[in-house]
Amino acid sequence: MFGHRAADDALVSARRWLDDGGRGPVVRFLRRRWVAVVSTALLMTGFLLASFVIAPLIVHSVGWHYPPDIWDNYQLAKNISVGDYANIYNGASLVASPAILLVFLPLEQLTQHFGLATGFGLPVSRPSAWPIVAPVSVLLCAPALFGADSIAQAIGADWRRRVAIGACGAIALGNVLWWGHPEDALAVAFLLFAMRSALGKHWVSCAWLLGVGFAFQPLIGLAIPVVILSAGWRRLPSLVLRILAPAAALLLVPFASDWPDTYRAVVVQPVFPKLVRPTVWLRFAPHIANETWMGGRSVAGGPTRLIAVAIAVGVGVWFMRNERPPQMHVWCVALVLALRFLFEAGVAPYYVWPALAIVLVSGAVQPWKRMFFICVCALGVTWAANVRIYTEWIWWPICAGLVLALVIAFPAKSPERARNTIATFTELKRNTLERV
Repeated sequence: MFGHRAADDALVSARRWLDDGGRGPVVRFLRRRWVAVVSTALLMTGFLLASFVIAPLIVHSVGWHYPPDIWDNYQLAKNISVGDYANIYNGASLVASPAILLVFLPLEQLTQHFGLATGFGLPVSRPSAWPIVAPVSVLLCAPALFGADSIAQAIGADWRRRVAIGACGAIALGNVLWWGHPEDALAVAFLLFAMRSALGKHWVSCAWLLGVGFAFQPLIGLAIPVVILSAGWRRLPSLVLRILAPAAALLLVPFASDWPDTYRAVVVQPVFPKLVRPTVWLRFAPHIANETWMGGRSVAGGPTRLIAVAIAVGVGVWFMRNERPPQMHVWCVALVLALRFLFEAGVAPYYVWPALAIVLVSGAVQPWKRMFFICVCALGVTWAANVRIYTEWIWWPICAGLVLALVIAFPAKSPERARNTIATFTELKRNTLERV
């Protein structure tokens, strides 16, 4: 009897598979997100060519180009593999929970098993682990492209606009890869998925997604008030607990093993002016005692960041008071993420990417001329952020380009257009439920 039932179930599944044209859920998902697939292929091809071919030719080097920062987390993942939790935060490389280390851990074990060399500590011209780590890093950044494409479709962008922002977003995302910080891309990816859940009023899944993204990189913390306050004050305590749970669980052992270093890295987060580009806020940041690097004293970035946090909470409360169109929701998230770059005491080139990623999505429903200028601003800001000029004045044009992109992407105030955007999102949600 049980054999006949299993055979009948298999037959029903086969019929469903044939009725669907032989395509499983993975194939259907990839077809629906074909723009993100193409953008990922563009990012993979461009980054591998730049790392293994183009950069060595430009600098006339026999070695490959690889970001040294990625080997720091790679080495910290090795510490986890041997249970050395006390030494995770005694350096300055990790300022978040060890979520990215858990992602790198299987890869580190694989390369260690085969005896592949890395570039940690001592530069190596051609580390044998890099041909494996490089494509994996691209795949870790790819979910951000999928999340951006999903939000762009949800707010009413057609496939042509999605292709335009997908290509531009892939180029901008290369900035994060070039400096070896896929954890930033993963955090923004989970933020985008959480925004998608918030647009559908799925608050529990939204909170968990925000929590996982916050565990990878606390930079998305500025966007949490805008995304979650629309749920209302009654739901807020339970949602906040879900948001904080993943990071708290991952930090429990490091805090218990090495409280001073963990607190210094995760809470104080010292900024070393010799390693980053200084900004005007560096003058107001307090110095940290006994914290020096290459002859320069470190500063605490927390006091100036409080300005960005206060503005982000204010935007979230304003967004909660009245129902806003989805496009305004996306634009507000881009605005608060830009505050991190605008109010940071010292900035790295990849700090500007999260705001650019969201502002590109927000501009996907703008007229073509405005969307073109948004893409130009995004590419110009990405280029300016990577100019090797470590002085304060370069920070000003980057901020100007970022603010200009936000101004151009500001949603239209037309009530008719807002109603059309909401109607488009509602129809898309209904069609998705019907397919499921």
